Amino acid sequence: MTLRNGFPAVSDAADQFDIRAALRATTAQDANGNIKTGVSITAKSLTGLVTAGNGMNSDIAAFDAVTNRYGPVWLSNDGTISVKHAAAPSANSRIDLICIKQNETASPASDPTDGPEAIIVTGTPAVDPVTPATPEGALALARVTIPSTATSMTSTGVIYEQMYPFTASAGADLLFRSETEKDAWTPWEGQKCRLLDGNEYQAKSGVWVSLTQTQRIRFDRSGTPSANDEMHLSGAILPVSPAIAVISIVWVNKGAFKAQSWKATTLARMVGWKVIGSAVHSPAAENIVYEHLGKNQFAATGSGEIQYVTPGTIDIFANAWHRGCLIAPVTPS
Repeated sequence: MTLRNGFPAVSDAADQFDIRAALRATTAQDANGNIKTGVSITAKSLTGLVTAGNGMNSDIAAFDAVTNRYGPVWLSNDGTISVKHAAAPSANSRIDLICIKQNETASPASDPTDGPEAIIVTGTPAVDPVTPATPEGALALARVTIPSTATSMTSTGVIYEQMYPFTASAGADLLFRSETEKDAWTPWEGQKCRLLDGNEYQAKSGVWVSLTQTQRIRFDRSGTPSANDEMHLSGAILPVSPAIAVISIVWVNKGAFKAQSWKATTLARMVGWKVIGSAVHSPAAENIVYEHLGKNQFAATGSGEIQYVTPGTIDIFANAWHRGCLIAPVTPS
């Protein structure tokens, strides 16, 4: 590792790789320093850059993009260009991949030519065709399913699917097409993103937490004393800061047991969440001995355990029911 030549600088010593290294400072990166390649966000890129053209041609609208060839490479297309597909397969269907690429003959690249190129990677016909691999250094824009009956790119059965990701400036909120694309990105703490459907997220403890959607809580009861009892747990994470867990509990203990004073009975664990502050511990509504009513409660621990706590040692008869709720500030565990 070394300090790279500056760009621009009076010395004019920066080579192409120094310049690409400098351009990293302008492009969004993940927690591991990988740059956010893709197309810049415009009205057109949000609706679809790749469409059917004349005959067997596909049209690519104007765009600005960032690709990665040993560092960021900026590519610009200032008008509509066309690329031609091979004739439709004689049987079944195939998937063609439409890409852009900056070709380079100089090491460490080894392309046959220099310069930008829009290319089609022709797929293999099959009953269930698969998408061809994206060439090294290329950015996939769209995939197109072409049936054997197609005589042009506007024929029935030709399906276009926009694939290009969206780039972003350093520190800017990210835009992802899908949950799958979002979850493939390794965010740094506090990084924000949104999906094309409008839902927004922020990274907390390495996990994307929704800022706009209520999330369901999953619970794990394995290994708990109540694992074989009848239990109905329902919970949601409210998208506020900090996030709030709201949990409803209905529990019927199958067998009689003795609850020890202030010795918690663990009912379940929240999966992926821990409590970060004081929880509202709800008194349990129960059909137990009258003298103990209103004294017992449900509690949430820092590690995310849901517990039943009694202030005194009491005998709980079989098939007693216990109902209540919990509210607690939480963060991903």
